[in-house]
This record gives sequence, structure tokens and C-alpha cells, in this order.
Amino acid sequence: MDPTSNNDGVRIKRICDISCNRCSFDKIDECSNCASLYFYFEKTKNCKNKIDEGFYLDESNSLLPFITKCDDSCKTCQEKKTRCSECNSGFYRIENENMKDLCVSKFNGYFLSQKDNKFKKCDSSCKTCITNAITCLDCAVDLYKKDDSENKTNECFNYKETLQGFYFNQAEKRFKKCDISCFGCYENKLKCKACNDKNNYFKFTKHFYDSLANVKLEGINIPRSEYDSFDFLCLNQPILSFYTSFTRRAYDKCPEECFSCNEVGCLICNKEKGYYGLEENPKGIN
Repeated sequence: MDPTSNNDGVRIKRICDISCNRCSFDKIDECSNCASLYFYFEKTKNCKNKIDEGFYLDESNSLLPFITKCDDSCKTCQEKKTRCSECNSGFYRIENENMKDLCVSKFNGYFLSQKDNKFKKCDSSCKTCITNAITCLDCAVDLYKKDDSENKTNECFNYKETLQGFYFNQAEKRFKKCDISCFGCYENKLKCKACNDKNNYFKFTKHFYDSLANVKLEGINIPRSEYDSFDFLCLNQPILSFYTSFTRRAYDKCPEECFSCNEVGCLICNKEKGYYGLEENPKGIN
């Protein structure tokens, strides 16, 4: 019962819906105060004793607990609109004890694991990542990616790190691949720390550079004016008057008497300097 007044000011007894202690004059189920075990539903302004999926009981005001909608991220929730019991489609849990009740569609610094449909933390080297913890979209501060078409992980590295087969390019802020002639390099792809002897590249040292004045170097596009900035070059081509020493893994100059040679001796004698093989000895020369 709820004492109300009609338009003539006559006080009458109004029978409210079972869900109400008090109700409006016009609608018996439009409650201003809910009956025991019923809770105010703000969407329809009536009282309900059942909480539908996607709604929860907000008891932040103990004098007037009410039923309200969960956040769109939650299929069901409790206590708070974002404290999801179950995630809605397109939203996922976060693998973090402090955020275990949240459901999100994306989360900075985390990636969505396809294996268990959870957001997991990126590696500390990544600012953002996808697929797994070390496949970085963006690197953390002072870390940089490397150019490597064979390596799909997109890892990030400290620029001070030594990565075999790469050097750090200051201008591009990226690790770039060394040339095939190098076993390790620095500053640019052709400044080798050592030559790649597995592919038969040999060291051509600086004090022989003058001998390269008329030599076209295969696969090495270095202006002659820049040769002196290299302590050595790594080459794998025949060079006139030089041979490759397999013991030293380097080019050595042939003796004066040889036009071409190997580690054993002359292959062709240097006739311009007056040297001949025994079978080529001109008449009159002993």
C-alpha cells in the first residue's frame, strides 16, 4: 500500500506492484522504493529481483543499491561495471594480476596471444608488439631493429650490442647487414672486422692499395678516394701480380720475377722485367 492523492486532493490508498514499497500514482510498478529482495532498475525505473545478463547490482550506495548495465567489454560483471566475470566478443583478459578482471580489445605494451586468447606483456625491448613478446612494432627507448628479411621476429637491440653479421647505422638508427665478404663489420657494410673465409674472401691490406688503380673490384662499390679509410678490403677475385695465401687467408704480392704466381711459385714469368722460364730462355742468355 502507498498513500497517495488524486487530482481532487483526496487521500486514497494506492496498491503498488509487489516489487514496490512505494510507487507513482500513475504506474503501480514505477517504484520510488523497492520491496525486500527487489532492487531498483534505473533503465526502466522499476524494481526487479532478477539480474539479467549484461547487468549487475551496484551497491556503492548501501541505502539504494540498484541494477545497472555492465561495461560494453563485459558479457557479465559484478560489483563494478568493468569487473567482468566473462568478456564480450572481441574483448580479452589481460595476463596481469592487478588487471585480471578487465576485458579489453587492445592494450598498450601487450600482444594478443592466439594460443589462449589473452593479452600478454611484450618483452622489455618492445614499446609495442604483435604475435609474440619479441615481435616488436616499435622499440623501447635506445633500442633499434635490424634489417633482415630472413628474420621475421622484428626484435629490438641496444645500439651498443655486437650483432654478428650486422653493424649499427647511425644515420638510419637501424642495424644493417654486413656485406657477404665480411665476417663482422663496423661503420658500413664493407668495413670488415674479418674476411668471410668460408666464402673464400681474402684480406687485401692497405699498403697494396696502389696496385688496385686499374682493377675493377667485383661487388665492391667503393670510390678509389675512399680506399684509405679501410684498413683492408675483403676480395675473392684474381688480381694481377698477386696470389692468395690459404695459410694466411690474405693476398700476397708475387715476387718481381713472376707475372702471375701461387703459393708455390711463378705460373707466368715477368718477361717485361727480363725473367723467363728455362724452356723460354732466349738465345744468348745464360
